[in-house]
Parts: sequence; structure tokens; C-alpha cells
Amino acid sequence: MEDDLYGDLDAGVASAEVARLRADLSRAEASAATADGELSRARAEAAQLRQANEILERNISVLFNTALAELARKDREIARLQGAAGT
Repeated sequence: MEDDLYGDLDAGVASAEVARLRADLSRAEASAATADGELSRARAEAAQLRQANEILERNISVLFNTALAELARKDREIARLQGAAGT
């Protein structure tokens, strides 16, 4: 008594389903590869933006400190000139 375990399955339908699933898999893999590429580009851009932000923060800090030093210098010059004018 040899029973065909899968005898009641229609091989044509199964192979069509397999082909459809393989096509779906191929599309999903292509989509994943595209997403991976976009993620890599986004990470690289984020790293560049972080670096640019750090540079800008340093530059604005230096500019601010320079402005403070210049204001102090001008205040000293004004005080010197006012002292010279008062004598």
C-alpha cells in the first residue's frame, strides 16, 4: 500500500505559487538592498553634518570670545581717553 502523500495537490498551482513567491522574494531583496544603500548614504551624510556642526560651534565660540576681547579692549581705550581728557 503505497500512498502518495501529496497526490491530491495540483502541481501546476503549486509551481505557480512558488514562482510568485520567488518573484516576491526578489522584489523584497531588491527593496532591502535599496534601503541599505539609502541608510548608508544617510549615515554618511549625518556624520558629515555632525562634523560641520562641530566646526561651526567652534567657530562661533571663537568669534564670540574675540568680540568679548574687542569690547574689553575698547572699554579700556575709552577709559584711557576719558582719563586723558579729564586731566
